[in-house]
Amino acid sequence: MFTDPPPEQPNQTHMPSASPAEFKKLVELIARSQQGYRALIDSLDQALFTLSPGGQVLVANLRLAEILKVSFPSLIGHNLSEFIESPTSDEVSLALPVLLQKGSWSGTLTIRLRGAKDVRHFSCWFQAASENGQFASITGWARDVSREHEAEVRFAELFESMGEGILFATPEGKLLEANAALVRMLGYESKEELQAHNVKEFYADPLDRAALIRELEEKGSIQNREIALRRKDGKVLRCVTSGFAIRDGSGRAVRLQGTFVDITERAEIERRLHEEQELRRRL
Repeated sequence: MFTDPPPEQPNQTHMPSASPAEFKKLVELIARSQQGYRALIDSLDQALFTLSPGGQVLVANLRLAEILKVSFPSLIGHNLSEFIESPTSDEVSLALPVLLQKGSWSGTLTIRLRGAKDVRHFSCWFQAASENGQFASITGWARDVSREHEAEVRFAELFESMGEGILFATPEGKLLEANAALVRMLGYESKEELQAHNVKEFYADPLDRAALIRELEEKGSIQNREIALRRKDGKVLRCVTSGFAIRDGSGRAVRLQGTFVDITERAEIERRLHEEQELRRRL
């Protein structure tokens, strides 16, 4: 009539069941964690989002709604093309294969919102996600860098409009950047042609540059030093140069900026005046 209880199975773990109160606390803890995470992503300066392959907004933070100037309920479930005039859906479709091939993409995008007169610039990162081997969504972030872009444009315009020759180079002589005035001064056709040469080649006397580099590394800057540069055609220019060193966190000079003013004509006039004065003195 009575049977023995079944033997206890080996390696079986017995977990105590949670009471309703404990389970409620656990649910509240998870909810608070989710709310904290949501508050964190909504406070970020970057817009975070997940899009469907067709551009529908699946997930986003409040920053994306602020950028697009729409309410958050009007954003989720809607296609980005409803808010963005440029780039168009066709242009995005043409760029999509590149993203799928590489898996991710980062760079700066120029975007015009619908109804806006001016374009804005965003630093972006996108990553394609797959499910069961099929393209499923795009996750990414975007940060408005329009002010930084405008500052860079103004600096570039100023850099190119300067009458003095300006260059950025490494201490080893690799030319990183040069303005149009320096290209003309040294008689080259383009900045790219100039960059094919080591900066050391532009000095009529290589010892001049070696001395300047030593002083820049020791003192950090030089002012109004007269040197001789050699043009592409071999002609020697008399120049006045100033510069300073840009250092890394350890204090090592990693980049040098220099300006060059062509005083060849002035030096020639001074030489002639000196000869005339010397002639008058002898007379």
